[in-house]
Amino acid sequence: MNEDWRRLSVAVPALIALGMAAFHLWVVFTGAPQVIYFRGTHLLFGLVLIFLWYPTLKEATGRKWMVSATIDFAFLVISIASIGYLFIEHDYILDRFAYVDDPRPIDFVLGIGLIIAVLEGTRRLVGLALPITAVAFLAYGYFITELRPGEMLDQMYLTTEGLFGIPLAVSATYMVLFILFGSLVEKTGTGKLFRDFALALAG
Repeated sequence: MNEDWRRLSVAVPALIALGMAAFHLWVVFTGAPQVIYFRGTHLLFGLVLIFLWYPTLKEATGRKWMVSATIDFAFLVISIASIGYLFIEHDYILDRFAYVDDPRPIDFVLGIGLIIAVLEGTRRLVGLALPITAVAFLAYGYFITELRPGEMLDQMYLTTEGLFGIPLAVSATYMVLFILFGSLVEKTGTGKLFRDFALALAG
Protein backbone atom coordinates (compact mmCIF):
# COMPACT_ATOMS: atom_id res chain seq x y z
CA MET A 1 0.00 0.00 0.00
CA ASN A 2 2.80 2.40 0.91
CA GLU A 3 4.59 1.57 -2.34
CA ASP A 4 1.42 2.23 -4.37
CA TRP A 5 0.91 5.55 -2.59
CA ARG A 6 4.53 6.51 -3.23
CA ARG A 7 4.17 5.81 -6.92
CA LEU A 8 0.92 7.77 -7.06
CA SER A 9 2.50 10.73 -5.25
CA VAL A 10 5.16 10.83 -7.97
CA ALA A 11 2.91 10.16 -10.97
CA VAL A 12 0.22 12.76 -10.20
CA PRO A 13 2.56 15.79 -9.92
CA ALA A 14 4.44 14.58 -13.00
CA LEU A 15 1.19 14.52 -15.01
CA ILE A 16 0.26 17.97 -13.74
CA ALA A 17 3.71 19.28 -14.70
CA LEU A 18 3.24 17.82 -18.19
CA GLY A 19 -0.13 19.54 -18.35
CA MET A 20 1.50 22.84 -17.41
CA ALA A 21 4.12 22.39 -20.13
CA ALA A 22 1.42 21.51 -22.67
CA PHE A 23 -0.62 24.58 -21.69
CA HIS A 24 2.28 26.97 -22.23
CA LEU A 25 3.24 25.35 -25.52
CA TRP A 26 -0.39 25.69 -26.61
CA VAL A 27 -0.21 29.40 -25.70
CA VAL A 28 2.90 29.78 -27.88
CA PHE A 29 1.07 28.50 -30.95
CA THR A 30 -2.40 29.97 -30.37
CA GLY A 31 -1.74 33.14 -28.37
CA ALA A 32 -2.41 33.93 -24.73
CA PRO A 33 -6.00 33.95 -23.46
CA GLN A 34 -7.44 36.84 -21.46
CA VAL A 35 -4.98 38.02 -18.82
CA ILE A 36 -6.78 36.68 -15.74
CA TYR A 37 -7.21 33.25 -17.31
CA PHE A 38 -3.61 33.14 -18.53
CA ARG A 39 -1.83 34.35 -15.41
CA GLY A 40 -4.29 32.62 -13.10
CA THR A 41 -3.76 29.25 -14.79
CA HIS A 42 0.00 29.67 -14.61
CA LEU A 43 -0.15 30.53 -10.91
CA LEU A 44 -2.56 27.68 -10.19
CA PHE A 45 -0.28 25.14 -11.85
CA GLY A 46 2.64 26.46 -9.83
CA LEU A 47 0.85 26.38 -6.48
CA VAL A 48 -0.55 22.89 -7.02
CA LEU A 49 2.88 21.54 -7.93
CA ILE A 50 4.50 23.22 -4.92
CA PHE A 51 2.04 21.75 -2.43
CA LEU A 52 2.35 18.31 -4.02
CA TRP A 53 6.13 18.25 -4.44
CA TYR A 54 7.06 20.06 -1.22
CA PRO A 55 4.93 18.60 1.60
CA THR A 56 4.66 20.24 4.99
CA LEU A 57 6.59 17.42 6.66
CA LYS A 58 8.97 15.39 4.52
CA GLU A 59 9.33 11.67 5.24
CA ALA A 60 6.55 11.87 7.85
CA THR A 61 4.72 8.71 8.89
CA GLY A 62 1.64 7.81 10.88
CA ARG A 63 -0.15 10.69 12.58
CA LYS A 64 2.42 13.26 11.46
CA TRP A 65 1.83 12.25 7.86
CA MET A 66 -1.92 12.73 8.33
CA VAL A 67 -1.36 16.22 9.72
CA SER A 68 1.02 17.08 6.89
CA ALA A 69 -1.35 15.73 4.23
CA THR A 70 -4.28 17.64 5.74
CA ILE A 71 -2.38 20.93 5.66
CA ASP A 72 -1.22 20.35 2.09
CA PHE A 73 -4.75 19.42 1.01
CA ALA A 74 -6.12 22.58 2.63
CA PHE A 75 -3.65 24.74 0.72
CA LEU A 76 -4.55 22.91 -2.51
CA VAL A 77 -8.24 23.59 -1.94
CA ILE A 78 -7.59 27.25 -1.13
CA SER A 79 -5.46 27.70 -4.26
CA ILE A 80 -7.97 26.03 -6.57
CA ALA A 81 -10.98 27.77 -5.03
CA SER A 82 -9.49 31.28 -4.99
CA ILE A 83 -8.26 31.19 -8.59
CA GLY A 84 -11.25 29.22 -9.85
CA TYR A 85 -13.47 31.91 -8.35
CA LEU A 86 -11.81 34.52 -10.55
CA PHE A 87 -12.49 32.37 -13.60
CA ILE A 88 -16.14 31.79 -12.69
CA GLU A 89 -16.77 35.42 -11.72
CA HIS A 90 -14.69 36.84 -14.56
CA ASP A 91 -17.40 39.26 -15.74
CA TYR A 92 -17.87 40.55 -12.20
CA ILE A 93 -14.13 41.16 -11.87
CA LEU A 94 -14.04 43.14 -15.13
CA ASP A 95 -17.24 45.13 -14.56
CA ARG A 96 -16.63 46.32 -11.00
CA PHE A 97 -14.86 49.61 -10.29
CA ALA A 98 -11.60 48.73 -8.56
CA TYR A 99 -10.82 50.77 -5.43
CA VAL A 100 -14.38 52.19 -5.55
CA ASP A 101 -16.74 49.23 -5.22
CA ASP A 102 -16.43 47.39 -1.93
CA PRO A 103 -15.37 43.75 -2.33
CA ARG A 104 -17.85 41.08 -1.37
CA PRO A 105 -17.25 38.98 1.76
CA ILE A 106 -16.26 35.98 -0.35
CA ASP A 107 -13.68 38.18 -2.09
CA PHE A 108 -12.01 38.80 1.26
CA VAL A 109 -12.07 35.12 2.23
CA LEU A 110 -10.63 33.83 -1.03
CA GLY A 111 -8.26 36.76 -1.53
CA ILE A 112 -6.70 36.40 1.91
CA GLY A 113 -6.56 32.65 1.37
CA LEU A 114 -4.67 33.06 -1.91
CA ILE A 115 -2.21 35.53 -0.37
CA ILE A 116 -1.48 33.07 2.45
CA ALA A 117 -1.11 30.21 -0.05
CA VAL A 118 1.37 32.20 -2.15
CA LEU A 119 3.37 33.18 0.93
CA GLU A 120 3.46 29.57 2.13
CA GLY A 121 4.42 28.27 -1.30
CA THR A 122 7.22 30.83 -1.48
CA ARG A 123 8.45 29.80 1.98
CA ARG A 124 8.61 26.16 0.94
CA LEU A 125 10.66 26.98 -2.15
CA VAL A 126 13.07 29.74 -1.08
CA GLY A 127 12.81 29.99 2.71
CA LEU A 128 11.53 32.73 5.01
CA ALA A 129 13.35 35.80 3.67
CA LEU A 130 11.03 36.61 0.76
CA PRO A 131 7.71 35.92 2.59
CA ILE A 132 8.83 38.03 5.55
CA THR A 133 9.70 40.88 3.17
CA ALA A 134 6.28 40.59 1.51
CA VAL A 135 4.49 40.60 4.88
CA ALA A 136 6.48 43.66 5.93
CA PHE A 137 5.32 45.56 2.84
CA LEU A 138 1.72 44.46 3.44
CA ALA A 139 1.98 45.69 7.03
CA TYR A 140 3.46 48.96 5.80
CA GLY A 141 0.53 49.49 3.45
CA TYR A 142 -2.02 48.76 6.16
CA PHE A 143 -0.51 50.46 9.21
CA ILE A 144 1.66 53.25 7.77
CA THR A 145 -0.15 54.41 4.63
CA GLU A 146 -3.50 53.44 6.19
CA LEU A 147 -4.93 51.77 3.13
CA ARG A 148 -8.42 50.38 3.60
CA PRO A 149 -8.64 46.55 3.61
CA GLY A 150 -10.82 46.70 0.51
CA GLU A 151 -8.21 48.73 -1.35
CA MET A 152 -5.47 46.28 -0.43
CA LEU A 153 -7.62 43.35 -1.52
CA ASP A 154 -8.34 45.06 -4.85
CA GLN A 155 -4.63 45.65 -5.36
CA MET A 156 -3.54 42.14 -4.43
CA TYR A 157 -6.37 39.92 -5.69
CA LEU A 158 -9.03 41.58 -7.83
CA THR A 159 -6.82 43.46 -10.31
CA THR A 160 -3.70 42.72 -12.34
CA GLU A 161 -1.54 44.95 -10.14
CA GLY A 162 -0.74 42.60 -7.25
CA LEU A 163 -0.43 38.82 -7.35
CA PHE A 164 -1.37 38.84 -11.04
CA GLY A 165 0.95 41.68 -11.94
CA ILE A 166 4.04 42.06 -14.12
CA PRO A 167 6.29 39.51 -12.32
CA LEU A 168 3.72 36.76 -12.85
CA ALA A 169 3.26 37.88 -16.45
CA VAL A 170 7.00 37.59 -17.09
CA SER A 171 7.05 34.16 -15.47
CA ALA A 172 4.09 32.93 -17.50
CA THR A 173 5.25 34.44 -20.79
CA TYR A 174 9.03 34.06 -20.86
CA MET A 175 10.55 32.25 -17.88
CA VAL A 176 8.54 29.07 -18.21
CA LEU A 177 9.55 28.73 -21.86
CA PHE A 178 13.24 29.17 -21.03
CA ILE A 179 12.88 26.51 -18.34
CA LEU A 180 11.14 24.12 -20.76
CA PHE A 181 13.78 24.70 -23.43
CA GLY A 182 16.61 24.26 -20.93
CA SER A 183 15.10 21.01 -19.64
CA LEU A 184 14.67 19.74 -23.19
CA VAL A 185 18.29 20.55 -24.04
CA GLU A 186 19.51 18.84 -20.87
CA LYS A 187 17.43 15.67 -21.20
CA THR A 188 18.15 15.15 -24.90
CA GLY A 189 21.89 15.66 -24.48
CA THR A 190 21.91 18.63 -26.84
CA GLY A 191 23.73 20.75 -24.26
CA LYS A 192 26.61 18.26 -24.15
CA LEU A 193 26.69 18.29 -27.96
CA PHE A 194 27.06 22.08 -27.98
CA ARG A 195 29.84 21.94 -25.38
CA ASP A 196 31.70 19.20 -27.20
CA PHE A 197 31.37 21.07 -30.51
CA ALA A 198 32.74 24.27 -28.93
CA LEU A 199 35.66 22.41 -27.38
CA ALA A 200 36.44 20.63 -30.65
CA LEU A 201 36.24 23.90 -32.58
CA ALA A 202 38.23 26.14 -30.24
CA GLY A 203 40.17 23.70 -28.07
